[in-house]
Amino acid sequence: MKILYVTSYAAYGDLMVVNGIVNFLTNFYDQIILFMDYDLENTQKVYSKLFGHNSKVMLMSYDYFMINGSNFDHSVDDVDFLYLLQPEHWASSCQKNNILIGKRGYTICGTDFLKRITPKNTFTSFINPIGDHLKLKYDENKYQEYILNDIPCFTLRSKIPPEIFHTNFNYERCYEEEEKLFDSLNLPDEYSLICEYGDHKVNRDYITCDHIVNLHNLSNYFDVVKVIEEATEIHLIPNSICALIYYLQVSSKIKRKKVFYNMNARMGDDLNFSCDNNFTIKFYENLVSNPKLDNWSFIE
Repeated sequence: MKILYVTSYAAYGDLMVVNGIVNFLTNFYDQIILFMDYDLENTQKVYSKLFGHNSKVMLMSYDYFMINGSNFDHSVDDVDFLYLLQPEHWASSCQKNNILIGKRGYTICGTDFLKRITPKNTFTSFINPIGDHLKLKYDENKYQEYILNDIPCFTLRSKIPPEIFHTNFNYERCYEEEEKLFDSLNLPDEYSLICEYGDHKVNRDYITCDHIVNLHNLSNYFDVVKVIEEATEIHLIPNSICALIYYLQVSSKIKRKKVFYNMNARMGDDLNFSCDNNFTIKFYENLVSNPKLDNWSFIE
């Protein structure tokens, strides 16, 4: 059996990108084991929703692998390892804040992983990109601006063309839950949908409807899709809801309603990244621009 272990960033916006990548990679592997931290209850639900439909994808906690991985029998398997979350980032995280500490108190560093199993191939960015191994068509000149901006670094530096993200984006919509939430809101025929919180606001000068619905913490994340689809217009900031709506629209899974994207609404966020504070701005701007949809207006 051909098996691919995958580590990735766990922010919801990142997982929208990882969804398409993992679905695509199941064309080359019999099983993909995707790591996650079961400490985070809501994150676990998002993982399950995004990947539960794919029978080739298995979710595994970091803890379980670190404790039991040495006993896995891969004697008749071809095993590869893909670091979308780079080992050097893990080591740095462990030293700083123990970000990847598991439920049993295991401080997990990327370099410890390969002590559990011996993969045939280990893929990391630039050093041994999985795109080269799979002979993916990848035009470096076309994606050079994205690479220089390091956005989104964990995919383009692995030489995975960004169009793969949306052409392979897929999950099973929860229609009954969507209907239940939609009916409970008793919405008028026309309403503006926004997603804002704290100091991160949309520009209300562009809102045309009297009735406004704020998606932030409205419900359990995936049951809001019908509310999104039936809105008169949508006003977004750089966050995971923005990524979800973009991928649903670009993959033609929902109607392409008018979107006003407030691209600088999170300017100066302190996100504890080693790069500048505008990482989130750049990440989402590139994410929703490849390709750029005609129904999206970018508000500075």
